[in-house]
Amino acid sequence: MSEAMKGVVFSELLDWIEQCHGVEVLDEVLLAAELPCGGAYTSAATYDWRELTAIVDVLAARTGGERAAILHAYGRHLFRVFAGRFADVVGAAATPYDLLAGIGARIEQEVAKLYSEPQLPRFSFTLTGSGLVLEYRSMRPLADLAAGLVEACFAHYAVPVAIRADGDAHQRRFEITELREAMCPTGR
Repeated sequence: MSEAMKGVVFSELLDWIEQCHGVEVLDEVLLAAELPCGGAYTSAATYDWRELTAIVDVLAARTGGERAAILHAYGRHLFRVFAGRFADVVGAAATPYDLLAGIGARIEQEVAKLYSEPQLPRFSFTLTGSGLVLEYRSMRPLADLAAGLVEACFAHYAVPVAIRADGDAHQRRFEITELREAMCPTGR
């Protein structure tokens, strides 16, 4: 189970690649990646996470991009998809802090229903006076995907933030500081 990821992450990646780069590039990427399933993913099934990074690595080589940047951009897109699919969950959270703090526990509950020993990413949260410290840990090298998801979460709630990140592809510490509008210096 530790290698498995839900198919929705794969099928949405393919849709995103097609939207951004066209069907010809998508076909070239899928062919060059030499995927066991041939690139036919269903949302409900599970697949080896290495297929995701294989697709991203081939896309990076094909477009001159970098894995980290592609995963980050895809994470931003994926949040928007999830916000639409799970509008009830996103709508129930009044702030991005509420959503992020509650999502780890909710994901663990849902996945535990499906698998006996899931290897999920781990999130820890600490509220600060000016924002949040979020720590991400995963056996999969997808911290850049998580970064895009987090960034898009704050954008969705229209909360301007500065995000400083330290770490590597498996674990990352995000220091998220909410930006407050400066008061007008004119004295009016």
